[in-house]
Parts: sequence; C-alpha cells; structure tokens
Amino acid sequence: MVLVGCLHYYYSFDYENWLLKKKNNVALQLGIYYLRSKMQEIDVTPEGVVVDERKFKNSKIEDGGALIGVHYFRKIDTKFDFGIKARATFSLAIGIMDAITLTPTLRYHF
Repeated sequence: MVLVGCLHYYYSFDYENWLLKKKNNVALQLGIYYLRSKMQEIDVTPEGVVVDERKFKNSKIEDGGALIGVHYFRKIDTKFDFGIKARATFSLAIGIMDAITLTPTLRYHF
C-alpha cells in the first residue's frame, strides 16, 4: 500500500481578452504556467515501511506548459460580477493535455 501527499506551487501568467465586445461577459485566456511539487510517500510492504520525500532539490520535480481558457461572468450587483473560469493546461514535459480546471470567480469594480 502506498500513501502519497502532494503540495504544489503553481505560477501562471495569462492574458485575457473579450470575445463578445458588446456584452463584455465572455473572455478568452491564453498563457503559460510553471509548477513545482513536493511529494511525501509512505510505502507499506510485508518487508517494512519506507518513507520518502521527493522535491525539486533531490528529484527535480517541475513542469511547465501552456494554458487556454474561457471566462464567463454575469453582473450580480452594481459592483460585483460572478463567473466561472474553465482552463485546459498542456504540459511540455509529457507533451499532452494534463488538466482541466473549473474555478468560480468574483470581481469587484471600484
């Protein structure tokens, strides 16, 4: 039996532009990301227990890639917009799409 715990440091830089100029409620996102992970593993076997920690210093666990997304939002008040952001990330290390995320968003207008 293997138990794994992960901690991810995720950095992204993205650009957002309106798709529908008249409504201003749908935007397209393009960007890049960088990811570093720390992993703690506990392997329990009949021979014993092995505890291992992998991180950038000892295992060079890192990844980078590109992202594309769509951000939809609606005005819920005079100062607030509520929306949802859908993103797909493409890993350069393994050459495939590795994640799809849905994130709720809340914007405040000054």
